Formats: sequence, C-alpha cells, structure tokens
Amino acid sequence: MAGDVIICDNLPGYSRVAVVRNHHLDALFIDDDAHHAPRPGAVVAVRVQQVFPQHGRVTAELMGEGVSFRTAHPEKITPGQMIAAKVQADARQEAEIKPLQLKEYGGVQDMPMRSGVITPAPDALARARALLPDADVIADDEGKAWADHDIDAAIDSALKATIPLADGARLHLNAPPGAVVVDGDSGSSQAAPQQLAEIMVEEVMRQLRLRRHGGPIVIDFPRLSPQGQKAIHGMMRDAARLDPAKPALHGFTRGGLYTMARPWQLMPLAQELAPSPRRAGLAALRLIRNHGLHHGKAAARSALGVRLHPDALKWIEGDGAPALHALGLAFSPEFVSDACVDAPRLDNGAKR
Repeated sequence: MAGDVIICDNLPGYSRVAVVRNHHLDALFIDDDAHHAPRPGAVVAVRVQQVFPQHGRVTAELMGEGVSFRTAHPEKITPGQMIAAKVQADARQEAEIKPLQLKEYGGVQDMPMRSGVITPAPDALARARALLPDADVIADDEGKAWADHDIDAAIDSALKATIPLADGARLHLNAPPGAVVVDGDSGSSQAAPQQLAEIMVEEVMRQLRLRRHGGPIVIDFPRLSPQGQKAIHGMMRDAARLDPAKPALHGFTRGGLYTMARPWQLMPLAQELAPSPRRAGLAALRLIRNHGLHHGKAAARSALGVRLHPDALKWIEGDGAPALHALGLAFSPEFVSDACVDAPRLDNGAKR
C-alpha cells in the first residue's frame, strides 16, 4: 500500500524501528542493549523453585530473577527441575506493577544446565516486517526519512492523553491501573454522532497498537442507534485484523459503552520511552551522528556544541562513551552542561 514503509534508526546499542502504515506511525519497536530481560517471543530455560498444585502454578528462577507462571500438569514438575517457557509479555513497572509473563513451552529436547535464553525474541526489524511484510525498509542513517515522516511528532502525540481528530474532534485516552478508557469528543466538529464514531474507529485501534495498551478497554462512542452500533462493531472487527495482539471485541453494553480486551505483550510505549539520562544522551548522540553524516567533511572543520542535562552528560562520559566512539566521527563535539558549566572534550579517537 502507498505510504507503507519501515524506517530503521540505528545507534550503537540502541535501535528504533518505525512502522508507517498509510502515512501514519503505526508501531515503534526498540532494541536496547540495556534491556537485559528476555522479551516476548523468547524461549527460556527456568529452574523450578516451588510447585503449587492447587493453583496450577510454579515459581522459578530465570537469570537470577524470580518468576512464576501457570502449568497444566503441576504433578509432572518437581523443584530443581529445568523446564522451558516462552515469554508472553514484558514486565510492567508503571502504576500497575506486573512481572515478566511466561507460559510453559514444549518442544525443547536438550535443556541447558543453567537458566537463560534458549531462543532469542524477534528483534525490532523482525517485528516490523511481521506487521508490514511487503513494505520498503529504509536504513535512515541521517535521520532524513524519520523527519520526513514526522515520526518524532507522532511519538510525542502518542504520549499525550488527547489526540486531535478530523474536523476539530478529539480523542481522550487514559490508562489508569487495570483498564484503558477512551472517550470521543466532538470538540468544534459539526460531524453527526455516527460520522464521529466512524472517524474514531481507525484512530482508536491505531493508538492502542502504537501505545501498546493491554487489558480491558472501554470506549465511549457517541450515542448510536442499534443499527449504528452494529456498523461500528463491524468496523472495529475490520480494524482489529491489523493488530498482531488479536484483541477480543465484546461489543456494546446495554449502557452504550463499547468493551474489548487486548493481551499484554510489549511494555507500554510510555514506559519504554520514559525520560532518563541515558535516553537524553542517546538523543544527543543521534543529533551528533546526523550532523556528521549530513555535513560530511564540512563537519570536521566546524565546531559542534551540544548542551544537555548534567546527568545526561555524565552518561555520555561514562556508560555512553563506547557508543560515542563507535560512531566513528571525523570531528570531536563539544559537550556543555545545561548548568552552564563547560565539560571537557571527550577523546573519541576522531580522525584529524
């Protein structure tokens, strides 16, 4: 389809892959070397610690961390045994804290002696290709395609509670612990209720995918007739076919609220993109990389000063220094703390 593209933005140890469907950001996947826990889709070996037959649940050790999951045959499992499991969902650490979710997995013949990953999870590009197998893949070394498709603006919008719709309408999306609540607001729009509901459908489903929301979801569409509700439910079914999480659509309640459930998989986007010194430092490295690639030899002859938060500067000087060196820059950027304190120039082995 025109407007379908996969854009890869790679830094040493940190890669972002944007899925653009019909000119809109549809999903964002991230490979982060700092994320040590196995991600959804990985097959892991765990060592059983305790078995709770009455609950059909076992607790186990995985890479030094405690995990628990359900089993259909607890009578066949004993403490100390190594068994295979598949990661179903990332841990969540926002208002609702949930551990890593696993499911017992058969088919592994030779179990390792220690807990750990048997089969890695799909990487960010593989997840993107699964959504859009026929889309062109762009290796965006300079950030041009990222900018041309307004990816950063779309990400910022996906981290806000209010989303503008066509003709002045708005969508309000909130995720308190345990549920997601979506409300359509006509705002300055003159659209009739049925038309507004139809406008909402595609954007609601896209935002749920992009924000990676899961659990029970309640949508407050405008007041509709029975025939109108039936039409919206059909549109929701069509839109849900694009969602790899395969949400369960329950339809309208007697009170007129639309209910559905979406399985948890990847951690919520807001959690994965939560501000931190490391993410601020990575943004600075991305700026420096793009400057160097865009200006070529001219970059080596001009000074580039980057002002950033002291904590981000500490990250670049410490854990982030190998990533800066790996960029292979032909110039040495000047880093300045936003506390107006000059920072020493990093020796990144730049060519002279």
